[in-house]
Amino acid sequence: MKYSLYCFLLIVSYALSAGCQFKTQSVSVENPIETGVYSMNPLSPDLSNSLQYRWQQKKVIKETVVDRMENLDNWRGRVFIPGEELQFKEGAFIDFNLSDEQVYEGEYSLKLKSPTKTQTPMQTEQRMWDWMFVSREFENGDFSEYTRITAKVYPDCPGHQKIHLFMILQNDNNVPDKYLREGLHTVMLENRQWNDVVFEVPHLSRDQVKSISFVYRQQGNAIDASDTVVFYIDKLAWQRTETEHYEGWNTNNDISFSHSGYNSSASKTAITSALQGETFQVLTHPEGKLVLEKGIEEVNSAIGNFTQLDFSEVKKEGTYKLAYGNVVTRPFPIKDDVWMNTLLKTINLYYCLRCGYEVQGVHGVCHSDWYTISGQDTVILNGGWHDAGDLSQNYASTSETTGTLFRLARKFEDENPELSKRLLEEALWGLKWMHRNRFKDGTKMNWTVIDHWSDGIIGNGDDKLADTGFRVDHNCYAIVAEVEAMKALIKHNPELAKICLEHAKEDWEVNEKEDTPSGVASLARKLWAGCALFEVTKDEKVKQAIVVYADELMRCQQKELKDWRIPLRGFFYTRSHSDEIFVQGHVVSVLSPILGLVQLCKLFPNHERYPEWFSSVKLYAEYLKTMADLTAPYNMIPASVYKLGTNDNNQILQGISLDNEHYLRMFPVWGSSRGNSPVVLSHAISLAQANQLLKEEEIEKVCQAQLEWNVGKNPFNQSLMYGEGYDYSPQFSAHCGDIVGGLPVGIQSNGDNDLPYWQPAVLYNYKELWIHVSNRWLYLLESMYY
Repeated sequence: MKYSLYCFLLIVSYALSAGCQFKTQSVSVENPIETGVYSMNPLSPDLSNSLQYRWQQKKVIKETVVDRMENLDNWRGRVFIPGEELQFKEGAFIDFNLSDEQVYEGEYSLKLKSPTKTQTPMQTEQRMWDWMFVSREFENGDFSEYTRITAKVYPDCPGHQKIHLFMILQNDNNVPDKYLREGLHTVMLENRQWNDVVFEVPHLSRDQVKSISFVYRQQGNAIDASDTVVFYIDKLAWQRTETEHYEGWNTNNDISFSHSGYNSSASKTAITSALQGETFQVLTHPEGKLVLEKGIEEVNSAIGNFTQLDFSEVKKEGTYKLAYGNVVTRPFPIKDDVWMNTLLKTINLYYCLRCGYEVQGVHGVCHSDWYTISGQDTVILNGGWHDAGDLSQNYASTSETTGTLFRLARKFEDENPELSKRLLEEALWGLKWMHRNRFKDGTKMNWTVIDHWSDGIIGNGDDKLADTGFRVDHNCYAIVAEVEAMKALIKHNPELAKICLEHAKEDWEVNEKEDTPSGVASLARKLWAGCALFEVTKDEKVKQAIVVYADELMRCQQKELKDWRIPLRGFFYTRSHSDEIFVQGHVVSVLSPILGLVQLCKLFPNHERYPEWFSSVKLYAEYLKTMADLTAPYNMIPASVYKLGTNDNNQILQGISLDNEHYLRMFPVWGSSRGNSPVVLSHAISLAQANQLLKEEEIEKVCQAQLEWNVGKNPFNQSLMYGEGYDYSPQFSAHCGDIVGGLPVGIQSNGDNDLPYWQPAVLYNYKELWIHVSNRWLYLLESMYY
């Protein structure tokens, strides 16, 4: 009853708002599931399994306290103008002094006081106001023997639920780097208590240190939070401790394994760089009973030499450890569905990222002064989900999330009705936002940068005015989401399902009228969206269009083996007559060039073009699988082949040489925005979807390897998903804090290099929570298992 009532209320809310002058929303959502694992309360992690806990428990080998804050002789205050370079405002005032109000030890601490915003009104593309620096300066101090910086910080920020500071190390002219990424670190703080803050710096030069800065970024305040904040800082020190492995393919003698565990029927492997004997053991936990003793396997590939532990024959449900030489792993499960926990944690992430909704312990109702103007209407835009570690939103990400949730809700409807309801409720939250942000002629709310809290009152300086416009990619994601909504709701709420279908058809018509796709990205999106629409409409015009799009897309594919040192085929060029290879960048919204081709094969198995579609899918799967072999035994799918002159040659040349002008890179060519998880997950979605046709066991193993890479079976033996597995790092989610289920943008490469790089610092983008990474995680799980 509650389930249907919610759908009914959604339609009423939509209908009432459609023609009014001031469009807003009710922020209360009836929860159809009151108790149990699906209740709507933020999940709490086991912090003893976190990397933060490991940092705090490290044995300190040596410590030098460089400032006890008893005077200000070496301190300087400055105001930074946000941008890509360190530029400071001349003569700007910053309020800092010695204080005895809160002291960790001694007589004084350093007190930094700041307003949360300036008097300058927020502009459309502006993220925040100023950065307030207090810097402890040095005369090119050599601290090379130390591995981290520590301090004590006491925030006094009334009403603020999530609080953070930046720490910035400046060394000679090489730290921070040219992208203003290296040398920066984010620390989350508990309000009104002393916090031990740690900045691990083994990856940074520290031989000519100029300063260590504590930085408050003016990012506004929520409705019920103070507009002035205070931080007390004490006992700044350098420490030397043991450090974590942070660069390269080797495991630093650790055993890397899937922290989430292994499905009973799946392949089961773990990896180490060590060679400590001829056999390894599988032990039960906690009993320590020997289950299997087996010979190791030596694996040699393009990335190095490794020892692989293969225990695929262990299928009995239980909890186990691996032992090899003097190394024993932490426990992991073997059972029928080890990935379900990650699905549930991802749902938790979406709930905690809701915009315009009070999430207990995270934030209150927010951003009711984020709006746009449509005709005579002022449209309030809050709703949906915050997109990343900041609070931005865009229509494509919200649509992608909504569609994935509806698809999963439908698939679990019979098998797990309670989970289906929970998925449906979260999907409806996104759908309501989508419907309210639709405007005439296919226009929608575009990407809006939001990186601040606001007071919720329209008409003052912290408002955010959003742009609207027509974008084909937004409409394609909207079409798929509306179709998935229609299929999920048709039995429960046929009226809302009808509205969703009409929206999908309207967006398709506008796209066809306004856009003629010419490149792989646009062809792939329109083919994918058209297949979704045809499945529910059987519209012959749509069928004719998608068949043409498929023909044009396949003309962009390399079908013959290239005469390279590693012969490859199956990849796509950006256009049919271009020699520039199509690359899936980690910040683009297209998932795969073959998703639509797979759907065409399912829709029209007797079509005369079926053999060509099937062949194209098989060729692309072969390309991805061949690349994955190069990174054995991880089998992380590399980024792409690049041609010199089409991107940054310095980075391209660090890849594997295929001929004089083509190089295969394990990681993308990129600038300041880095992180590999969207790429490997998108590649894996391509393979998993292709394997619904090909049914190859080796493809399934490669897809599984991409999941495992993200939950510990990587060179650093760290789970990337917060609250899952072991040694998960704090994430850059400065406004909402660390959230169980959050996936960051992922492991990057350092500078021009093409090696895995997972430095301990916490910053955008590599450790930033991005919702579209989680979308791809769910899409991959659904493509493989559900």
